[in-house]
Formats: sequence, C-alpha cells, structure tokens
Amino acid sequence: MAFSYDGSNQKGLFKKIKAYSQNHSQIIVISKEGLAIPGSIQAEIIIYNPEELDSVNILADSLNDKSLDSCFSNNELLLADITNAQTNCEEACFKLWQAYGKLPNFLKASPPQFSSTAGVISKLNNTLKIFGAVYENGKLLTDVYWENSPGVKTYGYFCFPLIDDVYRKLIPYKAGYRFSPDIIYQSGSNMGNMKIFHGIKHKPDYGLMDYFTFSDKVRNEQRGNDKELITNGVQFEEDAELGGVAFFANRAYIDAGLQSKGSLKSNFSITAWVKPTKLSWNNSILGKGSNFVLKIHNGKLTYTMQGVKDYISENSPVPVNTWTHIGLVYSGFNNRIYFYLNGENTDEFNLIADYAGSDYTLIIGSNLWEEFFTGYLGEIKIWGRELNEGEIHYQYLNSRHKSKPSFFIWALVLMSVSGLVSYLIIKKRGADKKLFFQTKSSHGKSQKPGALPERERITCFGGLNVINSEGVNISLKFSPKLKQLFTLIFLYSQGGKKGITSKQLTETLWAGMNAANAKNSRGTYVQNLRSALLSFKKVKLVFNDRLWFLDIAESCFNEYKEVERILTALHREKDVIIIENLLPPLIAVLKQGRFLENMEESWLDPFIEKMNNQILEFCISMFDILDNRQHASLLFGLAEIISLNDPLNESALQKKIVLLIEQGKHSFAHSVYDNFIRLYKELYKEDYSVDFKDLITGDYEVV
Repeated sequence: MAFSYDGSNQKGLFKKIKAYSQNHSQIIVISKEGLAIPGSIQAEIIIYNPEELDSVNILADSLNDKSLDSCFSNNELLLADITNAQTNCEEACFKLWQAYGKLPNFLKASPPQFSSTAGVISKLNNTLKIFGAVYENGKLLTDVYWENSPGVKTYGYFCFPLIDDVYRKLIPYKAGYRFSPDIIYQSGSNMGNMKIFHGIKHKPDYGLMDYFTFSDKVRNEQRGNDKELITNGVQFEEDAELGGVAFFANRAYIDAGLQSKGSLKSNFSITAWVKPTKLSWNNSILGKGSNFVLKIHNGKLTYTMQGVKDYISENSPVPVNTWTHIGLVYSGFNNRIYFYLNGENTDEFNLIADYAGSDYTLIIGSNLWEEFFTGYLGEIKIWGRELNEGEIHYQYLNSRHKSKPSFFIWALVLMSVSGLVSYLIIKKRGADKKLFFQTKSSHGKSQKPGALPERERITCFGGLNVINSEGVNISLKFSPKLKQLFTLIFLYSQGGKKGITSKQLTETLWAGMNAANAKNSRGTYVQNLRSALLSFKKVKLVFNDRLWFLDIAESCFNEYKEVERILTALHREKDVIIIENLLPPLIAVLKQGRFLENMEESWLDPFIEKMNNQILEFCISMFDILDNRQHASLLFGLAEIISLNDPLNESALQKKIVLLIEQGKHSFAHSVYDNFIRLYKELYKEDYSVDFKDLITGDYEVV
C-alpha cells in the first residue's frame, strides 16, 4: 500500500497513515509536498517525489505499439495507472512488464478495483524475476536492447519476469558498445542477485574492415592489400577541403580486390565523402554482388537489394558539386538500415527480406548493372559492426579536414577549455598571470593562436601508448625492457627534470649485472629505442650534458604534461566557472585507468605514488567546493577516479552513496556499498564496520 498526497487534507492523510501503521512498519507516500510526520506515527515513512517514478497510463490499445516509449526514463521505479484500463488488468500488467523490462512497482486503482488489484500485486510479487542495471562509467546506460528479445529497450534498470526461459539468459546490445560481462545466465546459485552489466564504448576504428584513401593512388589503409586493388580510368587529385581524392568519369571504377569478399557480410557501417559532378538516374557509389548497392537514385541516397526493393531515402538528397558526407548502417540485430547525411540520421527502414552477404568483390564507383558514378570520392570506411549515430557524427567531424586528426578530439577540447580558463584567470587575477597557460615550442617561442597538435602522442593513463603520425602504437611492439627504458627516460624528462644519467639507467634497469655486460645491454636497448622512434618527427631521444632526455615538441600531445598542467591550474582554485570548464576533459582522461597501469616495476613506485596522491588530494578537495545537486555528475566522476586509484577510499564511497540517494537511485547506492564491503572483507579479512545509514548521515569517523 502506498499513499498519494497532493497537498490537501494533510490531517486526513495522517489519520489514514496512523491506522495503517498499526500493522505495517514501513509506509510509502508519493508526494511533491513536504510532510512533517507527527511523532505519534511510529512507522518508517518513505517519501517518493512523483518525478522519481516513471508513470504510465494503461489503456486497451497502448501496449500493442511503442506509444508508451516516452513515458520511460532511467528512474528505478514504475507507477502504472490502471483506472482506465479497458482490458484484463493482470494481463495488461504482465504485458507491460515484458514489453518494457520494467516491473510495475505501484498500481494506481480506483476503489472498486482494490480487491482485484490486490490479487494482481500478489501475482506480480510472486513471479520469479531477473533484474539488474546497465552502467557506463558509473552512470545508468539507456537505450539498451536484449538479444533474446530484440523489441525490448531498457533505460538503465531492467527487470524481466521468468515466465518462460526467454529472459533466463541475458545478452545486452547497444550499437557502439561492448558489455562486461557480455552474458549472464540465471541459475539457482545466482537467483535473486542483482545482475550488473558495464557498457564500454568501442574505439572509433574498432571493427574497421576497409579504409580507402586516395592520394597518388588508391590505398586500403586497413588491409594493406594495395597491390591487388585494380584501378580503371580513375584520376587522383588534391582537393582543398579533403586532400587526396579520386575523380571518376567515363566508366571509371576501382575493384577492391579479393580480400574485399569478406566485407559487408553481416552487420556493417559505411561512411564516405561524395561530390558528384553529374547525376543520371542511377549513380553507384559502392556495389558488391546483387544484395548490396549503395547509390544515388534520382538525386537521393539509395540502398538496393536486387529483386527485393530500392530503399530510397527521400530525406537524403545528394547535391551536385558539393562535398557531402554520407553514411549507411545495417543492423543485423533488428534487420534495419539507417541513412546519414553530414553526420545526421536522415532516414531508416526495416528490410522486408533478411540481408545476406555475398562472395563478390567490392566495386567502387560502379555495380553489377554498370551504373557508373561521375564525380569525386573522398575517403571511404567500412566497418563490420553497427555504428551508432554519435559514432557516425564523430566520423563526419573528424574526417573532413586532415589537419584535425580524429584521435585528438579530447585533446583539442582540453586545449580550447584551457584557452577559456586562461581568459578567465587573466580577467580575474590580472595581467601578471597572463603567460600561465601560454604554450611554447621546444625553442621557447610561443605557438600561434589556434595551432593544432600533431597526431603524434604519448598517453599514460590506462597504460602507456606511444603513437606516431600514422596512428601506429609503437609501444605495442616494445619488449618489456624497452618499455621500461622508454618510460624511465620519459619520466625523467617531465616536470622540469633535465634527464637521467647512464649510470642511473644501469643501476635501475640492469642492477646486478657486471659493468661491461650492463654497458653493452644498455647500448643495445638505447639503439633499439632510437630505431623505434624513427617514425616520429616530434619525439627525439637525445644525449646532452651526460643526460638522456626525450625532446618532445609542444605539437606532440603529451598526456602526462596536460594532466599535470590542469591539476596545477586547479590547485586551490575556487572559481566554480573555471572548475566547471576544466573538469570534464580531465575526468575523461583520468577515468581511462590508473597512471602507467599494468607496469609493476618497483622503481616506478615513487612516480606512481606521487601522481596518485596528487590526483586523490585534488579530487577530494573538489568535494568541498562543488555542490551535490548542481555538480552531481562531476562529483560522481571524481569519486569514481578516487576509487580507481584507491578502491577502499571511504570518502569516495560516502560521496557516491550520498549522490545516488539524492537522485533516488537506492538500488545502485546499495550495490556500490555491497561491492565495497565485499572487497574490504577480501583484503582485510574482517567486516566493514560502518553501516549504510551512517554513510548517508556522515555519522562515522574516516580512519
């Protein structure tokens, strides 16, 4: 039983609650109004604001389509109004439960319905359930589908009735994500446990099968099978907007080679830049056998399956003599295609027949009917997975201008935010501080405003990555000792350090080896490191004044330096506007993982400890500055970073629980607490002494 209160007749409400409390220790009230509960009522009163509940009105025909989709959010609980239901109430509730993956926690009924409704509630409560939540970086992940029931979409929390075996096996699905774990099976041993999935975004090029570029010739950057590509009459030119492009005219085409037979087999996504100079009735961009043709039909982007249908996107016109970024995505999960123009979803269609791949080669600029393309084509990418709308938009934003490498989106955000902060600090503190955020080249000269970093980059949170201008992560080929050598010299080249001596290198990496052997081994590895860095223009290993040093140009992105710079900038910063602008990109970096993750060498301990302490001190200091309600997302992110570096940090635990309770996410809060006490027991072999309620009130001491 729950009471709904609209603000009127408070005495009448308390009278009902008092009578009800004689047999119940816990009473729920749904109300927007505050309530001063009289001391004569001994039961625990739990008040829910209606905004904390999803609310649906069940009508006879509302469950046969998706008309209720807009009623659902990431709220944990659901209120179903059955007063106007024109169908069997029990059947309607179970149908709602199965269709939306959300158990009706409250049923709003009229007095004549009370008796029958009690029976429905009993049936709902006694039905076996499988339930849980899906998260991404500590936040509920919405719009998640389930492979055993493709039509069902959930919004963070989920709950399914175990009426049959349909939901006993849970496999979440969302385009652009992988999940950990990727499958959970309900069994007798885990019955009643909350099932938790974590969604992890795919990297932009995950699943990339083909990447065609055009400069002096066509190249498949992904497969590297350039020699088997066949070009017929295609000309290659330099375009002011896109760089190298291909011009097709007079029946020109490109055969993508034997390896392309493996493309477009099941799920797929395609992006391309197109600039037709002349349009006929049909102009093919890509063709592969009879089941796949992507073309421009009468000026509209079109997907064709021979003998089945032309899926013409009326909302996707492709103009002449203008560069247009196009996208086509096929979801095998729901047998649906999606059209995109310039990063925006313009159309989608359910296929009337299942898509089936073919063993034919891919043809660029034509198809099996010889519907040739006339005009220019820029880079073409093909993935063997379904990209979501955000990923397509990302490709659009990061492929047009080659001077803006896609790998550096967050770095560019970091730089632009820094520019804003520079302005605010200058304005706030005066001209004497104006050089604080100004970048300089390795020669001491300031960079020109707006200069973009090169694609070369060194990142160290979540693991070491050393990536050259071709996007190749050379650190993946480092031997363990070579990785240690690079890391040691790198760390001695940061934070004002001038470098490291040969003696220090030997004592650190070749301790216990006789002098001659150590010198030879050191020389060999130094030479190997020089060779590994040959593909870098902005990172050089130098030996000067008897010190080994990595000379890293400002145009090479150095994640360590950027994090240090922002942490320094925010140290003792009290201006909330500055903090609000600097924190999101910093949080995004620090949540990637711990500093130099997966490196366990003892000589690294002082460096890692210093960085970890700096991060922990900073994150905890933000708890006193930012407001729980106004900055809930930022604070939760900071708490997650603390837990990442110190899993048993009580300040982070309390902050997360308080934030979740204030947002009405009680189950999630309990899950966070349960995970903490489980880990505490594993590490210390004793129970955690602070209970859940004390963490909420702060009535405990942090040891």
